[in-house]
Amino acid sequence: MAPRTKISGEYTRISQKTAYYDLLDKLHDTPISQGTAIELVQHLAQTFQVNVGKVIFKQWHKGRAMYRTKNIILPATPKQDTRRVGFLRTGIVVHEFCHLLALQRGCRNHGEVFIKTLDELVLYVSQYQAQQQAA
Repeated sequence: MAPRTKISGEYTRISQKTAYYDLLDKLHDTPISQGTAIELVQHLAQTFQVNVGKVIFKQWHKGRAMYRTKNIILPATPKQDTRRVGFLRTGIVVHEFCHLLALQRGCRNHGEVFIKTLDELVLYVSQYQAQQQAA
C-alpha cells in the first residue's frame, strides 16, 4: 500500500496511522463557527466525561490544549477557502479536545493512544454531525 498523503492541518504521523483517513480529512476541511465549536466541545466533554476549562479563540493560532488548565485554544477565524492551518475547522476542535481525553488515558503525546482516541472521536463526531443534519 502506498503511503498516504499528509492531511493538511494534521500531523504526518496521524495522517499515516489513522483508521479514518477520509473522515479526518473531511473534518479538517469543514469550517465551524466559534459558537458551534464551543457547543461541540461541551457535548464531547459531557459524552466522554472530560473536564474542560475554557475554550479560547486567538487570531492565527494553530490550536493547543493546555494540560494544566484544561483550556483549549483554537483559531478565531473560521476556514473560508482551501487554507486550513490557522483557521477554525471541525478537525482542529476534535484534535485539541482529543488531547484532554487522551491525557485521562495516560497519553501526553501524539502516540498510539492519542491516535486510537482520535479515531474514536473522529468516528463519533462524524456520526453525530450526520444525525444533527438529518434532524
